[in-house]
Amino acid sequence: MADAIQWIRSLIFMIVIYAWMLVLGIVFAPYALFAKKGALQACKLYARTTLWLARWMVGIRFEVRGTVPVDEVVIGAKHQSFLDIMIIFHAVPHGKFIMKRELLWTPMIGLYARRLGCIPVNRGKKGAAVAKMVKDVATEFAEPGQLVIYPQGTRVAPGARKPYKVGAAVLYEGLGFACVPAATNAGVFWPRTGVMRKPGLAIVDFLDPIEPGVEREAFLTRLEEAIETRSDALMREVGLIQMEFIEDIETLESLYGTPGAPSLRKVADRMTPLYRKWIKASRLCVLSTVGPEGVDGSPRGDDGPVVLELDNRTLAMPDWRGNNRLDSLRNIVRDPRVSLMFMVPGSNNVVRVNGTARLTADKALTGRFEKNGKRPATVIVVDIAEVYTQCARALIRARTWNSGDESANLPTIGEILAEASSGEEGGARYDQEWQARAAKTMW
Repeated sequence: MADAIQWIRSLIFMIVIYAWMLVLGIVFAPYALFAKKGALQACKLYARTTLWLARWMVGIRFEVRGTVPVDEVVIGAKHQSFLDIMIIFHAVPHGKFIMKRELLWTPMIGLYARRLGCIPVNRGKKGAAVAKMVKDVATEFAEPGQLVIYPQGTRVAPGARKPYKVGAAVLYEGLGFACVPAATNAGVFWPRTGVMRKPGLAIVDFLDPIEPGVEREAFLTRLEEAIETRSDALMREVGLIQMEFIEDIETLESLYGTPGAPSLRKVADRMTPLYRKWIKASRLCVLSTVGPEGVDGSPRGDDGPVVLELDNRTLAMPDWRGNNRLDSLRNIVRDPRVSLMFMVPGSNNVVRVNGTARLTADKALTGRFEKNGKRPATVIVVDIAEVYTQCARALIRARTWNSGDESANLPTIGEILAEASSGEEGGARYDQEWQARAAKTMW
């Protein structure tokens, strides 16, 4: 019943806005014929009233995000429906559109499109059409404005994919202006075809401009990536697009190549002389565990080797004093599966150990880790299932050891704690006292 009522409201809305287009077109026609300003005022009024009627009659609200371009620019926009045209035209001072030539012969639309300075394109002639478009644009841009082009050449349904055409890049190169990508989710509420209009928030988001001078192929790549990524995000925001998840091994493997022989042959089921040397040099390790509440990853560090080798299949890791949350330890008690990731400062390689773990408070073992008269409360004993190296790409990408100190503007732990506790814990005093407190409780 609700859908039927919305459909009827949508039908009435469509009748009203097209009738209003005819009325405005006739009333403003003499003014528009003698002054381009008249055409602009008529179209601005039509866009404004259409957006108002959309909210009142069918429940479509609109929002403009980002910095609205007001200078001479090319706007490369996602085109999903008539609604995104209205929002963009309403937002910018003097929008001019690259449009298909057939619209010039549409009553009223053709007259006003010509007077606004819109550029018709014969989409069937491809190369010749692009050349003529550039020539026409150069002539038309004797008067300032924002030139809107739809890089995909047509309306595209939400979630659908169509290639980006070269016309946008040719205009961008020929005019020497910046290009502002514009993303939208308007088609979710005002589809390409049909009567039904759905209530919700239609958004046009003007993104960061692409500066002049970018090479053609790189420009198209940047434009497509910016528009599609943001449009998908806007559609997810209103619940249309859900991420597609990989749910079977065959699909996963089809996305990647076959692993190379070295990546398979490097795996050992015990400590070897070279793996032993590497792990002994590591003072930093990430311990990963899994339990009924989920997974946990915890950094573990020491002033010497972070683990002790008990034999070639067994490692021991002291659990030095922390905050007593015991997340990793609780998990191990209930699920013994663990993974260790060993790192050495200056090396981009990582050594990983997978296996199972148990906890012990055995006094003889805890005594082997005694420092300054203090022992760990427990020791994690890991039975090795496999040990292997991880390739260096991740740490190289992150510039882990050679990027310097990048922590200058990060929030402090005291600030984070104050935010999480609504000011009941943490703050500047917590940060001031922590170093002294940590020095007393390091072991």
